[in-house]
Amino acid sequence: MSQMPSLKEVDRSYHPKGYNMSPSLQRARKPFFLTNALIGGSVAAFTLGVYLYSISAVKQDDFSDVEDLLPPLEERSKIKSIEDEAKEIAGGAVNSIPAARGLPGAPSKAIPDAPLAQAAAANSSGWGPKKLSDVEWIKSRGWVDGNGNVLVWGAPNVDRIGRLSDSTSAKKLV
Repeated sequence: MSQMPSLKEVDRSYHPKGYNMSPSLQRARKPFFLTNALIGGSVAAFTLGVYLYSISAVKQDDFSDVEDLLPPLEERSKIKSIEDEAKEIAGGAVNSIPAARGLPGAPSKAIPDAPLAQAAAANSSGWGPKKLSDVEWIKSRGWVDGNGNVLVWGAPNVDRIGRLSDSTSAKKLV
């Protein structure tokens, strides 16, 4: 019986001078050198092309195509910036609901019509309205459906997941 070569002998035959390949391994890889170089070059060229295209697509000097998505200038000027809100908080912002004047127990005209919880919830967060249908410029463009704050018209209600029929009738929506 012949004896199996040791791991050191196998390693020396595969990498005879450190990291160089053995002559037999070089001969085995030689027919694939050109195809590997062409495929590698084409993959690198494709990757570079996608990268350069995406960079050139993002670079734009004319933003007229997205201006119609912004709210009108007068509505944008009414929106408080984060810095303004921080100044109000640091300066001790006063309560947004004025105190009642007059006789105790008698309502004043200064009390808002909205319930206190709704007024406090609307003014407490500086991130704007909670529903898309509350924003006037979105409603004016017809982006939301009037009932249910729906962005996709004809879509089933998300409160009844798994049901494709409307809650009032049995007609199919899909």
